[in-house]
Amino acid sequence: MKKTIILSILLIAVATPSFAARLNACNIFTSNAVLQRNKPMPIWGSATPGDTVSVIISNTVNAATQAQTTTVDKAGKWMVTFPAHKASTEEHIMLLKAFRTKENDTQLVDQNTYTNLVYGDIWLCSGQSNMDMSYGWGLVEGKEIIEQYVDPMLRMATMHRHGSYKPDSRVFANWDTAKFDKTKNFSATGFFFAYTLRQAMPEIPIGLVGASWGGTWAESWLPLESLLYVEQTKEAAQSRIDAIRDWENGGKETYEARVNEWERKHDPLGTQAPSPKDEEFNSSDWETILLPTKFETVFENWNGGLLWLITEIELTQEEANQEAILSLGAIDDKDVTYINGKKVGENNYWSSKRSYKIKADTLKAGKNLIAIRAEDTNNSGGFISPAELMYLEVAGSKKSLAKEWKYKLTKNDNLPPKPEMVDSSNKDIFGSLYNGMIYPLTPMALKGAIWYQGCANERKSESYYGILTQLIKAWRENFNKGSAADEKAFPFYIVQLPNYRGESKRPCESGWASIRNAQALAGRSIENCGTIVTLDIGNPHDIHPKNKLDVGKRLGWLALAETYGKHFEKEYASPEPDNATIQGTNVVLKLKHAKGLSTTDGETPKSFQLAGEDRVFVWADAAIGDSETIILKPREGNTIPAPRFIRYAWDGSPSVNLVNKANLPLGTFELEIK
Repeated sequence: MKKTIILSILLIAVATPSFAARLNACNIFTSNAVLQRNKPMPIWGSATPGDTVSVIISNTVNAATQAQTTTVDKAGKWMVTFPAHKASTEEHIMLLKAFRTKENDTQLVDQNTYTNLVYGDIWLCSGQSNMDMSYGWGLVEGKEIIEQYVDPMLRMATMHRHGSYKPDSRVFANWDTAKFDKTKNFSATGFFFAYTLRQAMPEIPIGLVGASWGGTWAESWLPLESLLYVEQTKEAAQSRIDAIRDWENGGKETYEARVNEWERKHDPLGTQAPSPKDEEFNSSDWETILLPTKFETVFENWNGGLLWLITEIELTQEEANQEAILSLGAIDDKDVTYINGKKVGENNYWSSKRSYKIKADTLKAGKNLIAIRAEDTNNSGGFISPAELMYLEVAGSKKSLAKEWKYKLTKNDNLPPKPEMVDSSNKDIFGSLYNGMIYPLTPMALKGAIWYQGCANERKSESYYGILTQLIKAWRENFNKGSAADEKAFPFYIVQLPNYRGESKRPCESGWASIRNAQALAGRSIENCGTIVTLDIGNPHDIHPKNKLDVGKRLGWLALAETYGKHFEKEYASPEPDNATIQGTNVVLKLKHAKGLSTTDGETPKSFQLAGEDRVFVWADAAIGDSETIILKPREGNTIPAPRFIRYAWDGSPSVNLVNKANLPLGTFELEIK
């Protein structure tokens, strides 16, 4: 009866004369939304400046009502904060009303109603393609769960992919309840995480906000200013800040002056007339290079640089009259590509496979000149895809471009990044995705976040720990502003990268392993963080492993134990290093979460390495001591006078066999011996 009365009142309100649709809550507060429990909850939106906005939240079951009122500011923005509310699966309705006062006469001028709201926990699911990966990507494990699972208390909203050079308050999202036609398009990792929580806590609704984008750098997901506190990014971040300042003060002219200055300094060939992209350019003295190839294998002491590459391809009149596809594979880091003097494409992301659509009027009968300006800002770069990905496809046939090209090296040195168009929405620009996909959600009350990213940062792994540390700090500061924004208010759980690619016979450096180590270190060293290990459920031949069921479950177990205080009879997390000491001629490694430590194949533990002060790593023999220790010593034939460092699983797809009682594997790490 109470529910009927409230609904009747609201329906009468909705049935009143329509007004201009100026009053709105932020689009993360739609019908079917989850409202964060147990924390002060900001709700904000837009309306006509000077109006009074009243926000009313009513429980349709017991008629309990909360209300908050505020005045719309000069920018047309408003915000109210509701006190903390306990979890509730009961339906709530939110009514917005806008009032305007003129000459002591106050009138209702606008209103909006949002239905089927519940109070629970909201988790942000963010990262790159492995977080974005959904049912339709060809999942192997857990498909039937997604197909059959219906749960009105598990709800999802996905942020529209959007980058911005400055903070953008617009939100493009909509809440849906869990059923196959909705969950099949949502992050599978996020879904299985929430599914695990719901199985253990049916009394608490779970909301997921998806904000992920494949192939994106970690640098894109935190505020630009935060990158000033990372040694490896502070110079580029300051340059970007200066460029934005100049852009806003001087606009396009200042930007163009910065680009011209960069090109005069680093690309003298490209600034002259004719340039290498022009047919009349004389390249008779250029050398040849066989593509595809990595630059560091061709050029001695390669430390990044810039070079032009040109080739010609012959076409018939019939072929020249058609559209074509120019495929170059991935070019590390950047390229600008021309055909017959016309720019046909450019890309700033090192692992993106270049595929440029060529208009028919670009081509001609006879010889066609293809010119590429390739830039590498690191000590590893070049054409990194197989030869079969280099071709011009026209008239149904592929003409191979895997052959000798002419080239001219204009700079063989550490190449600073070229100034980018400041108001670009490029997803790879520092801070771009924070501004477009994370900032719009602040200061929303959230429970916490799960993070699955790192592939894109492999080649610059040395900066990853600092970036991840600053990302977590910035998110914690900007969410939950209505509550105590400390570590305990925002748990952050990380997926360590899985096994991928091959295994080396000798200890060697690995950017992939270095990222894993940074993720593990963040989970151990940052308050209220944790890292799950996926070394046993990846695919050496697929950067997008299809088992997201176990990824989501492991994240869920971590949250259930460490955020919700649930008891597990077995371990809920993978073993992780605690400390290492020298005892006689051995190194003793002590582990946490290692109850029931054993090997999966009955052999001795594999994939351990030791190094001295010189950090030259050698293989180590290992044996299980008690239930929480590993005994290490250099393998016979390897001498280390004073071991100082331990590495484990330091490779793309290392042979690993250590697990705890819950069959959870020990993950990649590096640890100093004290």
